[in-house]
Amino acid sequence: FERALADARHPTRTELAGDRTMLANERTLAAWWRTAMAGAAGALAFAKLFGDVEPAYLVRGAATLLVAFALLILWVAYRRYRGVCRRVDAEDVDRMSNLALRG
Repeated sequence: FERALADARHPTRTELAGDRTMLANERTLAAWWRTAMAGAAGALAFAKLFGDVEPAYLVRGAATLLVAFALLILWVAYRRYRGVCRRVDAEDVDRMSNLALRG
């Protein structure tokens, strides 16, 4: 009887695994955000350091590419985050293939 009562009060292992997966997903999203912010900061630093270089359009172009790269990172990160959220909500978890496990 005590075992059944304890099981009723605590989440199942599957629910805990889903929670751990979501926490890992959020940490991964934060890492992508840090990378994007570093790219944006790199664009500012690049423009500041090489602001006097001629032709000026090359410096602006390179800084713009870094900002565009940072925005691309954010877009990819959000899509991956939402994909994992949907899979966890649906409990649609991929397993590693037997071939990959033997590798």
